[in-house]
Amino acid sequence: MGAGRLAGVLAALVLVAGCAAERPGPEPARPTAERPTAERPVVVLTFDDGLARQVVAGELLREHGLRATFFVSSGVLGREGRLSVAQVRALARDGHEIGGHTLTHARLGELPPERQEQEICADRRALVAMGFEVRALAYPYGSFDAHTAGIAARCGYAGARGSGRSGGGPFQVATAPAVVRGTGLEALRGYVTGAERRGDAVVVLVFHDVCARCGEYAVDPGVLDSFLGWLAERGTPVRTFSDALAAAGTAGGGAAVATPTGARAPARR
Repeated sequence: MGAGRLAGVLAALVLVAGCAAERPGPEPARPTAERPTAERPVVVLTFDDGLARQVVAGELLREHGLRATFFVSSGVLGREGRLSVAQVRALARDGHEIGGHTLTHARLGELPPERQEQEICADRRALVAMGFEVRALAYPYGSFDAHTAGIAARCGYAGARGSGRSGGGPFQVATAPAVVRGTGLEALRGYVTGAERRGDAVVVLVFHDVCARCGEYAVDPGVLDSFLGWLAERGTPVRTFSDALAAAGTAGGGAAVATPTGARAPARR
């Protein structure tokens, strides 16, 4: 091969090599957080009692882009240690659901039907008058009897929950054990992953106060922050109580949407 032809071949090879170097190769696989599947349940975050420190929960939920249901007793709003009406309205503006929790935080199972009706209906009317759409009820202390569900339905509620295992149906929705001072991040994750393994449609979590070492029924803000971050990162579906019941086809009638198992904390609020 002549020197001129050899030089031409070499030049062509260099050109091809250069084009190949400029062509981008496949991107390396990127590590991703575990993603939810169709079998995974919807998580419902509920906060009971309208406690003043629940504004911290509102801030953390906003940071992680999640929504919750806050069950408040209209008759005690604005009192020491409780949320004000303005604070509850701010939570509603952020997209959180506001639910009823009776007028005076009454232990319904110990009241006659007429007193139950006053507590449940008057509370809902007051919250509606404040401008809230009130579809869900939480029984204080998890206390109810054979009359309570029917009264709640007549008062305009679409569903209700106690605390812990319940009898089933939209007005006795089961929950995971109430979160207490000793409930850590792994336990909270376990409620969700346990529901996933069982194939539950919905898992309802019950929180009260939000503070470190301030009482038995409280979650540490750091633990709550980490848990919410974990839910958001893995893409776990999180909905309000009423939206979850409606999506599961149980609002106002049907079977229970979850039957959590595991150690049960003392029922309260």
